[in-house]
Amino acid sequence: STKKQFLSDGINFESSLHYNRFVFEMLMISYLIFKKNKIKKLPKFKKSLQKIGLALVELTHSNSMIPRFGDNDGGKLFYDSETTDDFLSLKYLNWFRGSSEIFTETLIFPNDDDFKTFLDPKEEPCLENYIVVKNQNFSLIAPKISIGTSGKGNHQHNDFLSFELYGKFPFIVDPWSFCYTGDTTYRNKDRSTKRHNTICIDNREIVPFDKSRLFEMLGNIKVRQELNERNDYCTSLVVSHNGYRNLKNGRQIHERSYIVNIELNKILIIDKLSGRGSHCGEIMFFIPKEYWTLKKKNNILIFENDYEKFILKCNNLNIEISDDFISSNFLSKKEAFLLKGKFDYEKEMKITTEIIYKSNIE
Repeated sequence: STKKQFLSDGINFESSLHYNRFVFEMLMISYLIFKKNKIKKLPKFKKSLQKIGLALVELTHSNSMIPRFGDNDGGKLFYDSETTDDFLSLKYLNWFRGSSEIFTETLIFPNDDDFKTFLDPKEEPCLENYIVVKNQNFSLIAPKISIGTSGKGNHQHNDFLSFELYGKFPFIVDPWSFCYTGDTTYRNKDRSTKRHNTICIDNREIVPFDKSRLFEMLGNIKVRQELNERNDYCTSLVVSHNGYRNLKNGRQIHERSYIVNIELNKILIIDKLSGRGSHCGEIMFFIPKEYWTLKKKNNILIFENDYEKFILKCNNLNIEISDDFISSNFLSKKEAFLLKGKFDYEKEMKITTEIIYKSNIE
């Protein structure tokens, strides 16, 4: 039953977007079989399946790539090539929206209106568990999902209030996981708060987990969206999580605001920490090196390629740049920049990160 595997907005309960894709592809094969055999409950099944597919369409980055949140199970029913970019691509979903372009993933489906317009929405999907802001230049996607099934994170990571930002190429990325590796060192590192684009307080995991076990993130961490304003020019919203309520030196609430000016291609990310006690914190951003060259002017960082640039700066915070890695496909690694800012504070702290997108093509 899709009700047991998916949340009400079409997001898979495993908290991994790769599961979303894999299960969607399997269900589409089932739909093809059911339709051919004229199963009576087909209309109801079709409606549920469309919601799942439209959620994937909505969650596709502007460059047609799938976000990397959660475990990578290697799930893809049909491989058109073994390149990472093709594995990450969701462009084939356009075929189900009327595109005439042929994809390996769609070859088995009949070329009739039912399949060719299967994901042609009559209304915009309403995602309760992810933030999506896009224009023609970039896309910002962030999970706002709480701990998964009945307090178990399943294939979820400590990516609470993390985000991805893509232009033509991936810019700030989720480092992804090494596909089902039995190496507990890699697995635990991938799930860690410090491997995501968020804030770690007092060197503690948002959701502590048993490092001797591969799949166990337990807790009742809640993520709340407190404000949402959206129009053609600007999107502004605030999300928070309560994962630091039991810190040794006193509770803290992490609140992150996203303010995106669509016309000016400008993004403000405002992190507020508030509560009790003295604390130390770290903010992290992971950026793959293969797409970007880096220039530094005082406290301003410029990441650039032939097509575009992102200009990044943080207020009142010294950003250190080091070499790190992200996982690419299965067990392979790619070099990455790790941007990290460390800070000590008493009770409250505010960090503003400003990111501006500019095209290099006139």
